[in-house]
Amino acid sequence: VRTFHTTYKDNKFILDDPDYIELLESYTGNARQVYTLGEPGKLEHAVYQNWDIVNEFPETDREVCGLDFGYVNPNALVRTFLDENDLYVDELLYKRKQTTPELIQDMKELGLEDTVIVADSERPEAIREIQRAGFRKLIESKKGKGSVEEGIRQIQKYRIHITRRSTNLIKEIQTYQRRVDKDGNVLEDVEKSNDHGMDCIRYAVYTYYGRSQKIKI
Repeated sequence: VRTFHTTYKDNKFILDDPDYIELLESYTGNARQVYTLGEPGKLEHAVYQNWDIVNEFPETDREVCGLDFGYVNPNALVRTFLDENDLYVDELLYKRKQTTPELIQDMKELGLEDTVIVADSERPEAIREIQRAGFRKLIESKKGKGSVEEGIRQIQKYRIHITRRSTNLIKEIQTYQRRVDKDGNVLEDVEKSNDHGMDCIRYAVYTYYGRSQKIKI
């Protein structure tokens, strides 16, 4: 038996992308173990455990999308549908180094002009540009002290069903875990590394499903 151990440093395409190398080197915890060091992952403190993979996203006119902005990190766009205790999620877009006009073009091709979209509130200029492009139901995510943990708690109440084609979401949820301090104590906050799709889901659940009575569209 011969075993080969490779990392991103063995990938000539990644070596031509210093921004992506910087991103990989910034990862911590389990994400660093897997994506940076090329070692088997060990997920002891997974944030979400009640999830599975399904073949299709349900037919519905009540979907809500979450949008997380990036550039070196990807723009991520995920549609969700909450059916009582079942939360369905489907990856629509996951692209790096994409400008806002390019993002808008992709969103138009997906036909999302009349879909509720909850976007990361840290990019107000991008939100205004997208709204002006015809996405009248795009709103800002609700953030504040404790919002991440509260959003996670809301999602944990549901059974999460991820579509099979959502390869990046599946990778993220497999490495999404809580931080551990130097003494081995599990902390409340999560590792902020490979979590762009996870943020999209949280925006939709916390801002729309969890507080929809406060939102006027």
